[in-house]
Amino acid sequence: MSVHSVIVGHLANLMEQYGCRLLFAGESGSRAWGLQSPDSDYDVRCIYAHPAHWYLSIEDRRETIETVFPDDIDIAGYELRKALRLFSACNIPINEQILNPISYGSDAAFLECFRALIPTYFNKKRALFHYVNIAAQTMPHIQGLSIGLHRVFHIIRPLLACEWIEHHGSMPPVEFQKLLEADFLPLPLTNEVSEMVHRKLVAVTGDRELRQLSKDLLYWMTGSLKRHQESLQFLPASAAVSLEPLNELFRASIGI
Repeated sequence: MSVHSVIVGHLANLMEQYGCRLLFAGESGSRAWGLQSPDSDYDVRCIYAHPAHWYLSIEDRRETIETVFPDDIDIAGYELRKALRLFSACNIPINEQILNPISYGSDAAFLECFRALIPTYFNKKRALFHYVNIAAQTMPHIQGLSIGLHRVFHIIRPLLACEWIEHHGSMPPVEFQKLLEADFLPLPLTNEVSEMVHRKLVAVTGDRELRQLSKDLLYWMTGSLKRHQESLQFLPASAAVSLEPLNELFRASIGI
């Protein structure tokens, strides 16, 4: 049985166990980005809904599911109302999850409506902060010109996402290759990064392998990070956006 089928089976069992309906499930992390090593984990993220009567209670209810299965399969999910609240504040992980190309099942109508609302709730300042923070937290792992092959993509990918946001003002693609093909890097650096992508995809120990960076790539990373950190200071706060489209999606998804 394929890993995909195993994951679909786990999700079906979880939905039955918790009395939920699956609205969407897909990959997150390296597999969603197209940067998986042969031994990468399966980080499955899902959104689910309870029957309408579940929401008609004054009790606090569990809003998450988190389960680890054999074969490096991790499944975690948000109950619909929690997911929509996070989404309304431009939660980038939620956006990436519903845009990622690897699906383990979805309610097609829900997913189409949810994805269509991304531009409405996209917040440039919050998105830049998210990606800048990831890159900034990873930069100290560079020792001289060396860094783990896994970690280097936690700098380059968010910085390319920042470039996308600066140029287009919209949600960046999830797939790393699409960011790389957007020509934000000079050709020699694009070639260097492409070679690292190839190495990451074929090396079983890729997550632990040290990578020697060129001085030009390190210069681009440090310069790009500094520039985006500075630009964040001058971005104004965005105006409030009505929650009614999300309320409508919520009501439609639980059958009210």
